[in-house]
Amino acid sequence: MSRFKLPPRWSHGMFFKLPCITARERRLRSMIRWGASVFLVTVPTIVICLAWLRMQPKYVVPIIPLAWLSGISLAIGAVKLSEALMDGKIAGRAANWKFCPKCEYDLTAMPDEGSCPECGEPFTQAELQSIWTQVYERHEEKPGG
Repeated sequence: MSRFKLPPRWSHGMFFKLPCITARERRLRSMIRWGASVFLVTVPTIVICLAWLRMQPKYVVPIIPLAWLSGISLAIGAVKLSEALMDGKIAGRAANWKFCPKCEYDLTAMPDEGSCPECGEPFTQAELQSIWTQVYERHEEKPGG
């Protein structure tokens, strides 16, 4: 019986805590995390400098391209991540969902029941299919919907 539990729906950072099958998903999640961080720092900095501190725009202008770049990278990253998630779902189905949900190790060479050689997490084929199906269903959900 697997001890792996999915994070609660719509908890803080739930998206980044969900396991993923492909390295591309991991890389794009990281890109989105960094892009969001930069965007959430630069935009308020511009607003504070212009409105609250009443700085001259010439001192704030160098920050504006950084805000634009981070915003554009977020948009591109979101599109590419949706493609990567679909590719991960297809890869998961093709491999009969045999990936460890805890360490994301490929279990296709393992029998249908056992424990992960990487982390020792016990698994059965039915549990793996259930967990990965739930993971990709969560990715397809919309907040508030």
